[in-house]
Amino acid sequence: MNRNAHFTDNNTALAIEQLILRDRDVLREAQRWTSGHRGPIVDDTETLAVADLSAFITEVVKCGAVALAATGQASDAKELERMVAEVGEKAAASAARAAELTGQAAKDASAVMTKTVDSAKKALAEADANCRKEMAATVNSATANITDQVNRLFGGSDPELVARLEPVLKQFSAELTMKAAAGTQELIATATRQFDLNDPTSPIAKHTAALDARQLQMSDLLMANHADLAKRFEEMTAALKVREAKAALISTTPRKGDSFAAGIHRFMEPIAAGLGDEYYDTGAIVGALPRCKKGDGLLTTAEGARVVVEMTDSPRSGWNDYLVEAERNRQAAASLGIVRSPEQNGGETLRVLGPRRVVLAFDPDTDEPDLLRACVLLMRAASVTVVARSGGEQLATAAEKVQSALSKLEKLATAKKSADVIRREATKIDKTVTDFATEVELVLAEAVTALTISAGPTPLVALSTDVA
Repeated sequence: MNRNAHFTDNNTALAIEQLILRDRDVLREAQRWTSGHRGPIVDDTETLAVADLSAFITEVVKCGAVALAATGQASDAKELERMVAEVGEKAAASAARAAELTGQAAKDASAVMTKTVDSAKKALAEADANCRKEMAATVNSATANITDQVNRLFGGSDPELVARLEPVLKQFSAELTMKAAAGTQELIATATRQFDLNDPTSPIAKHTAALDARQLQMSDLLMANHADLAKRFEEMTAALKVREAKAALISTTPRKGDSFAAGIHRFMEPIAAGLGDEYYDTGAIVGALPRCKKGDGLLTTAEGARVVVEMTDSPRSGWNDYLVEAERNRQAAASLGIVRSPEQNGGETLRVLGPRRVVLAFDPDTDEPDLLRACVLLMRAASVTVVARSGGEQLATAAEKVQSALSKLEKLATAKKSADVIRREATKIDKTVTDFATEVELVLAEAVTALTISAGPTPLVALSTDVA
């Protein structure tokens, strides 16, 4: 099975046997890596034909892997955020549904209790009416029966005993009816009180109050759980957004910050020491403005003049306003902005924004520090001019000299571009001469060998192969 790209046997490296890329942007960027490092674009076909692009391929794969990892982390974070959002929505819906069902259950229980009480009251009223009716019928029947029995036993045309017993029987019947009615009424009232929801001492009212309290307790518990879940969801969402922002920043500017700034600091420290000045790395220190860290480096002279250095490895617009605020934050009179490549500086190696503000394209990995030292000297002189208080004539002269140095510094930047071109051409010529000398040495060596074979043991005069 053909595998143009695969892991090595011990899985510690990635082997690419054949790779063909036809993307125009990739080819354009590859033209900057003919020397093994990123530099200006090279269009010479001979140089491109013999260029070794291994470093470029390694850097491209590394940057692509970092970007893919950052993109994958962002996608995972978005997926996790979506899942957490769905959990939060479902939890909120379930809490609301549970509270609704609990309230509905309490209402249904109250309705059932009310219906039961009404039914009980109605049944008791019907029982009272039936009891009274049956009691009256029973008493009347008993009275009539007693009267008949007395008349039968003590009969006659005008029995005196019957006449005397009749009032007693009527009174007994009336008292029995009244006692029965009173007992039944008391029984009904007692039963009614037991089922009265408005009476807090009744069992049914106590049971209903317990149901209401339980429903409120359950609702409070559900709402507390929902509030805690919402709080945790907000915290997780904030953490995910921070992680996604960091991943986006890393994928956008993978070399921004420490590596580039550290390279500039390594050059600035000996430059300041050679001038008798002090240089500090202030990138992590808050300056004079509240919560402001603008101004990655600060050069301070013995006279108290200050030059603030701001560096970035990505394109930036509005350099003038940014440097103005950096000067205010570090209380400096001049400022120097530094980027890695001319493309990040509007296509220019050096941009003069004013008499005391300059933006320089300087790569600490490949460039010589001459132009950086010249810019530092110029900004140092401009800052000293502002701080000086020795008289108007001297200040005017110093300002004139600084302005003249600015114009010459721009010419120096142009000359540096030409020097870079000359250096590349000189390198190409040196390589051609070396190859030619090697070929001449081989030809001469072959000639010496042929002469030695033809002459036998006869000694030959040594032939020099040095090429001037």
